[in-house]
Amino acid sequence: MTEGRLFFEVDSRILFQLGEKLVADRSIALAELIKNSYDADATRVTVEMSNVSKINGKIIVTDNGTGISSKRFREVWMLIATDFKEKNPISSIYKRKKSGEKGIGRFACRRLASTIKIESVSINDDRSKEKLFAKIEWNDFSPGSKVTDIPIIYKVEQMNRDSETYTKIILENVKDKWKQSDINKLLSELSSLITPKTFEEEIKKTRTSLIQKEVYDPGLTIEYIIPEFSLKEKEVEESFFKNAWAKLTGRIDIDGNVLYEIQVINKILNKLKRDYKLTTRFKNFRNANFIIYLFSYRPDLFGKSEWNQRQTSKIVREKGGVKVYADKFRVFGYGKPGDDWLDVDENRARSVVSLNSEFDHIIESDKRPGLRLFRNDQMYGHITFNRETNPELEITINRERLLENDSFNELKKFTRLGIEFATILYSNEISKEILLKEKQKEDQIKESENELQKAREKAMTIVEELSKEVMDKRNKAAKIESETFSELVKIHEEKTTKKMQYFNQIAENNDLEAKKIAGEIEKIESIENKLKKELQDVREIADAERKDASDLELKKLNILRESDLKLLKTKEELLDTKEEKIEKEYMILRTLASTGTITFIFQHELSRIIDDFEDMLKKYEKLITNLDERKASYYSANLSNYKDNIETVKEFGEFLGLSIGKESRILKKDWPLKPIAEKVIKPYKNFFKSKAVDIEIDIPKSLRLIPIYKSEIVSILFNLLSNAYKAVKGQKIRRIKIEAYEKEKELCIRFLDTGKGLEQEKWEIVFDAFESFSEPDWKFGIGTGLGLKITKDIIKTYNGDIFFIKPPEDSWKTCIQISLPLEE
Repeated sequence: MTEGRLFFEVDSRILFQLGEKLVADRSIALAELIKNSYDADATRVTVEMSNVSKINGKIIVTDNGTGISSKRFREVWMLIATDFKEKNPISSIYKRKKSGEKGIGRFACRRLASTIKIESVSINDDRSKEKLFAKIEWNDFSPGSKVTDIPIIYKVEQMNRDSETYTKIILENVKDKWKQSDINKLLSELSSLITPKTFEEEIKKTRTSLIQKEVYDPGLTIEYIIPEFSLKEKEVEESFFKNAWAKLTGRIDIDGNVLYEIQVINKILNKLKRDYKLTTRFKNFRNANFIIYLFSYRPDLFGKSEWNQRQTSKIVREKGGVKVYADKFRVFGYGKPGDDWLDVDENRARSVVSLNSEFDHIIESDKRPGLRLFRNDQMYGHITFNRETNPELEITINRERLLENDSFNELKKFTRLGIEFATILYSNEISKEILLKEKQKEDQIKESENELQKAREKAMTIVEELSKEVMDKRNKAAKIESETFSELVKIHEEKTTKKMQYFNQIAENNDLEAKKIAGEIEKIESIENKLKKELQDVREIADAERKDASDLELKKLNILRESDLKLLKTKEELLDTKEEKIEKEYMILRTLASTGTITFIFQHELSRIIDDFEDMLKKYEKLITNLDERKASYYSANLSNYKDNIETVKEFGEFLGLSIGKESRILKKDWPLKPIAEKVIKPYKNFFKSKAVDIEIDIPKSLRLIPIYKSEIVSILFNLLSNAYKAVKGQKIRRIKIEAYEKEKELCIRFLDTGKGLEQEKWEIVFDAFESFSEPDWKFGIGTGLGLKITKDIIKTYNGDIFFIKPPEDSWKTCIQISLPLEE
């Protein structure tokens, strides 16, 4: 028997795995070097890049930290996966918590360049100073060679005691070309490497340190020298955050207690400042904080700002999101543009309306606050946690993410619940604003109506005065004309009498008397002519008075007409306001109705396609009989799957027929209920089975409906079925039951489910238009908030009713009942 001793050896390929393979992002690779500078108590890092627009350029990273001694280089830097930082977690000068933990960060340099040179001045234990030079050619470590067989040459020289300490990492023979977009990304990523200054906890710690007379840590600044490219990246100014709607903070203490605080910066209605303490404690995550600025891109919130909406949204879109920091350093995978680690964008896209039930009691007028959930492009913030008190929150070896475990899930939940809390308060404000504007509009219109009513009353007074003036003018004209005419008539009568006397005297040959009477007649005619002229003048005056009267009459009518029109317009505006919600409902109903024609065409085409597929299957079945046994078996199995799929499509086609078929639309009769219920469920049986949903139908075969259109009962059953499914999905027990029976001259249909239930105060309002508390679902749709309203409207046309009742057994959470009166 032979015995021996063996030792593990390491192939050089491991350096490739730890470098190029593991760290794919160049920003992360450079960040690792900057983290080392931070751990070395540096306050300044300079990143210099030259000729990097081509391959074989150079990158130099220089810091003013404590440097790398020859001893540390030998015993730590050259040891793969060293635990040095775990044993020495605190820096010597500023007492910083060191960021490294796995001892492999230096190999990220391989991702950037083929050659690394190290130049560093450090202080030895005896307070002397030395300068270290080392060079590593990564290409020497080729696969197949052993890491321990390839020497690294270094040299050390003594330095004066007054020499400044520093470390310079020179990366030569850069592997990739850099473009302006790469530089922009680098600047953006590295600008957020260390916890932002806006985080107040850091300020508080600094103040505490000053009070305790500890060494003040000035932090770390990064400077760039890249002459080939433009350096446009600037830190976001603190004044920028004054554009936010609100600032949200969250704190979780060492015991897992959570406190949120929201402070409104630009009010919609109220400048809120509100705290909220979660009722439950976290078990796996603690000692963390976040600050998130929440933006609402409303024009009225930017009226006094030097920033406009477009500038603000662009910055938040490019730099925003919620970033994650382990101690002080960023975990790069979170908060990048397009990263949706909190699922807010996905939920908004799916129109998820419900938020965590923790906050149900603070929801006010808006019953669907989830529709206003803040998106990533509306948030600018970060969360930082302490790794010492959260040891299970490990950063993946590529430095891009956190391991997903219970601790990470609670970190995510802690942040997400804060956003939901803020969303509800924001939604409350928006809803109250809408209601307030509606009320203000109604009040304004009512006030206008009152003012116009008063104006009309005033106009009526004016009109009455005008009417009196008109009558006075007409009476005056008539009186003057009448008086003159009367005098003229008298003169004419007197003239006629005198003429008779004149002729009588002539007949009696009394010339002298006749001559006398002729003189009187002449005087009378003179008076008559004068009166005729006066009558003509009086008539002209009377005509003018009548014309004035007519003009006044017209003016009176115009005043009344204008007054009535204004009043009518105001009443119409008030009516429009009251009917606006109804119009929204009808708009959706019109849209739904307009899809009817499309659905008919779709059903017809679907039927034709199914026929074609079945014909094709028959042909393939014949072809398979001519194949050898192995191929025939393979293709038969595939055809079997196709047959199942076609059957499912046919079932949906039958379901469409139930909904819109001619018989369903024009024939009203007492249909047997159970077959219709079974046909409604049939297309979804496999889907329900895959979701572990158990559906039970307890309807007697003999039970028949009251005379009703089949399409109406299908609509009722489908709406209630879809609501029941949305309620049970995600629950541990997923059961739905449809039962029906006759009782006291009524037909009762019940839907029961084991979902999360519905609060009793919502039992009535869910039947209102646009009120919905069900979760959206890709199979059964998002929901318009009209399903239950349409269902109730149908039932009401048959003098029936639909309502929620307390479930008959504790195992059920919801019971909704339809009651239809049976004919005598």
